[in-house]
Amino acid sequence: MDVDGKDAAPPAQVTGCNLGRHDGPGLLGRIRDTPREVAPPMPSARLVDSVRPAQRAGSWAPLRGSPAPRDPPPERVPPLQDDTKTSKDYYFDSYSHFGIHEEMLKDAVRTQTYMRSIVNNGFLFKDKVVLDVGCGTGILSLFASKAGAKHVYGIECSGIAEQAMQIVKDNGFADKVTIIKGKVEEITLPVDKVTGEVPPCPSPERATTIVGALSMAFATRKCGNRDAARRLCSACWGEPPWLLPCARGRGPSPPSAAWHPSDTPSPPLPQVDIIISEWMGYFLFYESMLDTVIFARDKWLNPGGLIFPDKATISICGIEDAEYKQDKIEYWQDVYGFDFSCIGKLALLEPLVDCVQADQICTNDAQICAIDINSMKKEDAHFQSAFELTATRNDFIHALVGYFDCTFSACHKPLLLPTSPRHRQTHWKQTVFYLEDTIPICKGETLKGTLTCAPNAHNPRDLDIVLSYSCNGRRCQVTRVQDYKMR
Repeated sequence: MDVDGKDAAPPAQVTGCNLGRHDGPGLLGRIRDTPREVAPPMPSARLVDSVRPAQRAGSWAPLRGSPAPRDPPPERVPPLQDDTKTSKDYYFDSYSHFGIHEEMLKDAVRTQTYMRSIVNNGFLFKDKVVLDVGCGTGILSLFASKAGAKHVYGIECSGIAEQAMQIVKDNGFADKVTIIKGKVEEITLPVDKVTGEVPPCPSPERATTIVGALSMAFATRKCGNRDAARRLCSACWGEPPWLLPCARGRGPSPPSAAWHPSDTPSPPLPQVDIIISEWMGYFLFYESMLDTVIFARDKWLNPGGLIFPDKATISICGIEDAEYKQDKIEYWQDVYGFDFSCIGKLALLEPLVDCVQADQICTNDAQICAIDINSMKKEDAHFQSAFELTATRNDFIHALVGYFDCTFSACHKPLLLPTSPRHRQTHWKQTVFYLEDTIPICKGETLKGTLTCAPNAHNPRDLDIVLSYSCNGRRCQVTRVQDYKMR
């Protein structure tokens, strides 16, 4: 496949990434450390002070000249935390602030690649219904509408959906773009253009007829024969089929003679022609929305529909990084004369998300994972892959670096969205796995190993990674297994 590498590196400067290796973590790095499965911290003094003026203006405020109460009544104190929140809630809350969206929008590699894949392929979007999964501020929805889409539905669970609705309205796309606030797995797409409601089935007998016909219709549609499925659905006398149990594969088997074809047209199935989504996370799968995109694909995408992007790979390479490893890992061996090495062990467990410079790379690149979103299952995000890295010069390997590339293969000229350290940096940066060993490797020698990656059992947005490696070179013989946790 001829990938347009030139288009993948636009000339605009990326401002959403701290290129210095010793710079403090950016906004995404801070958000990544949001506590999971625990209550949020108590508000700062500034937050408490900001609450007090509003309390003083409340009904419990004293009358002029009367003594002020020492404490406000408990019922007037706003709640400081929500004990019902889970780690998933904190994930969505982190995307409610505009700052993280500003960083993503200013990532020129990311945003301009999506823009070209949509706007430059208007013939694919013209008069099509488009679904934007995790639309954020709605920028991809606006691109799709500008490219000629008949209608765009953008789904966003975080609070930024309110601003997305206003952005759509302010830019004159309110009749072409609909922003829906909620989780993809829980919402219902609008299907009735007039009332926005689904009329009930008038009788149990007709419901049985509908269920039977639709069970066969959906089975036929799963085989790819869309026309046959719609002809069978036309026997439903105009009742809307999409909310019935059989529409989700749970209906009874079709009765032998419960329906007859009819020329009466039925409402269209709630399907879309194209799904667009910026679902990728660090190391591709960390805090990603891939399972949500797969859910939307299986529920709403027409047979033969398109997904932007539709393919992705993960690769690794070896780097020399003595200075940073000394500062962040070895530092704990001697802290003002005391042994803090137990913290150093913890530091090794957590991969570092940071920008790596191309001149640090001292091996070739090895691909360890490839997915096709058109056909994959969410279980495919759990993978194990052997790799072999060959040294391109005499150097020391302090860490392995992981990165991903995404491909928009449905475009007339396929586009590549790279996050390799050999390309312009993005807000995804790279993922650095520091090794316990410092490996002196000579040019031509190999580092062999296996990497296993799986979603965490308690929070599938987190990753558990196991790296085994060995080197049998002239100056180093080592075999080791290391565990990493992306939290």
